[in-house]
Amino acid sequence: MAGMVITSCDPKEPEPTPEASNGKIHLKIKTLWYDEPYDNMTIVQDAYGNRLRIENFVSYISSLALKKPDGTKLLLKDYYLANFSNEIDFDFTVPKGDYTGIDFLLGVPADVNTDTDPAQYPNTHPLSVPGSQGMFWSWMTGYIFTKLEGRADTTGTVDEPVLYPFSYHTGDDEYSRNAVLDDFNFTLGAGETKNITLTLHANKIFSPDEHAGINIEEENSTHSPGTLALKFVRNFSEAFSIE
Repeated sequence: MAGMVITSCDPKEPEPTPEASNGKIHLKIKTLWYDEPYDNMTIVQDAYGNRLRIENFVSYISSLALKKPDGTKLLLKDYYLANFSNEIDFDFTVPKGDYTGIDFLLGVPADVNTDTDPAQYPNTHPLSVPGSQGMFWSWMTGYIFTKLEGRADTTGTVDEPVLYPFSYHTGDDEYSRNAVLDDFNFTLGAGETKNITLTLHANKIFSPDEHAGINIEEENSTHSPGTLALKFVRNFSEAFSIE
């Protein structure tokens, strides 16, 4: 009988797996009035003593991007119609590495703002007819970038109803503004999730830390270019902070 030959079969070494190259960003945008959560039906008070209720606050956020140490940007989202009465959450998969901040445009880029037919976009797109949710004037004048609307009591009397309307609508290319948050440095590791919170301090639109404020009693409306619109977009773009 032939002898049986037994050979040893060592387990094969597993093939090395490539190192993961991505991490995740969980980005939250929340709105505060001073230190309290914003609610579009709550009556609040500004620095001028006006009592107000913000009933509608929406804005386009475009070109949302992470900033890199070499000055380049990593685009996270091209267009989004933000309703600031709700907490907003995004999840992004991004390459691992070093980042130095976030910036975004409040408004719509000039190359798609005017002379653009919103019917060219799918219905779910924020620049489409239904997706814009009324944030569009016409082909010639383009998109409404931001709407902030509500009612106020400017008498300073606690028991008075809030009946005095205020309304700030901005559009036109020169009234878009970048919100630049470049003092936030972090390293994202492979497989790591980084939680980032952007806070909009809505009170600073009316009473900024610097620059001139907006007193509803005297400046309650803008739907066209002018000094008040410029003041509004400047204060709005500087009202964000990052955690």
